[in-house]
Amino acid sequence: MSPVETPTQYRHRRLRKGLLHKPDSKNPHKEKLWKYRRDYMRETFIENYITSGLIPTYMITRNYYYEEHGREKVIRNNTRVGKVLEDLFNPRNKAEYAVGIDHFIERHKDSLGLNEKDEWVVKKGSYHVHTLISDIDERVLTRPNRKIKKLIQKLYGEKGTPEDKETTIMCLIDYALRDRCSFIGHSNNSLDIRNSRHYAGYGGYTGWKGMVSYVTKDMYSIDSIDEIFDYKNNKTLRGMIRKNEKQIQSKTTTNTRKSTKNETEYQMPICV
Repeated sequence: MSPVETPTQYRHRRLRKGLLHKPDSKNPHKEKLWKYRRDYMRETFIENYITSGLIPTYMITRNYYYEEHGREKVIRNNTRVGKVLEDLFNPRNKAEYAVGIDHFIERHKDSLGLNEKDEWVVKKGSYHVHTLISDIDERVLTRPNRKIKKLIQKLYGEKGTPEDKETTIMCLIDYALRDRCSFIGHSNNSLDIRNSRHYAGYGGYTGWKGMVSYVTKDMYSIDSIDEIFDYKNNKTLRGMIRKNEKQIQSKTTTNTRKSTKNETEYQMPICV
């Protein structure tokens, strides 16, 4: 059995051989350093997820039904989302039921519009959030607590839960967040939940790594990491990313890789 690599040994090997989690391909943007830095940063996130043991399984995209421009309010809402999910799946805070919850804040693109004086102005894009959640222990469904039992009864009635564990978990998340978070609307656009098994990929990465690639697509520098990554409410990667920021910033190699969109549509399952 080969010895386990230390984080330092891993980084040295990565620097010598390039990206480890992205399939090799011809790259027409070799001179664009910022693209390689983004992929290097993605690799750091991916490796830290592997190290933590809390691999992302679900991605929640949360759109406000109104225009939200306050980042601090978005962070407070992220706190609420995290508390609802933890109360649902791990109310007693047991280590064996631990759930990784990480928030990535994204802003819609600016647009042109008319102000009150009928003058054309640039309207700043509002915020939306992507949340990555690790897998949920199967005992949550096989040995449900009273709260989960009541919720399953409310969603499925006498039919019982479907055989697919992921579908049931996604429906529980959908109902709990809409029911307990006033800032989440009731339209399909307000909440979108995807499973890594059905996620084709993004930017050359597939599966759950494709999810990580998607939520980090606008991280080109340390400033952009600070703007997108919600450090306050992220428990899985807290400290890990801060520790690696200096290495991400100082990376100057131009051995980049191609980033192309490869995401397929996936419909949220009907819960009731």
